[in-house]
Amino acid sequence: MYYEIRKKYLAEAIAWLGYRYWKEGYGKDTIYKFKDTEEFRNALTGLMQLKNQVGKYNN
Repeated sequence: MYYEIRKKYLAEAIAWLGYRYWKEGYGKDTIYKFKDTEEFRNALTGLMQLKNQVGKYNN
């Protein structure tokens, strides 16, 4: 199973945490795919919590 993300900067932030992604598509249609593991989900949740706490935009 893979988790698909369509936001480039979110994908790059998760990759910076050490999670590898694969790209499919090009331009606006690019999809970033990550292996959907419990560890990945915890990292994604933690990153979203951090964004909500200190991010400039809360959407």
